[in-house]
Amino acid sequence: MNVMTLGNMKAKIEFNQDAELFRGEILGLTGSADCYGKMVAELKRECKKSDRLAGQNSV
Repeated sequence: MNVMTLGNMKAKIEFNQDAELFRGEILGLTGSADCYGKMVAELKRECKKSDRLAGQNSV
């Protein structure tokens, strides 16, 4: 398993060869949040957005 760390957030990273996309699954959430990107920089940006949105929806 590949793990990417962004600040205090960790995401499990996979590469989908058919879609040619990186997929990140943010770890440690009560629910789930995924992020996708064609390049690592795009994946990081999308994971940060997903993490912020998941934080807004938690109670």
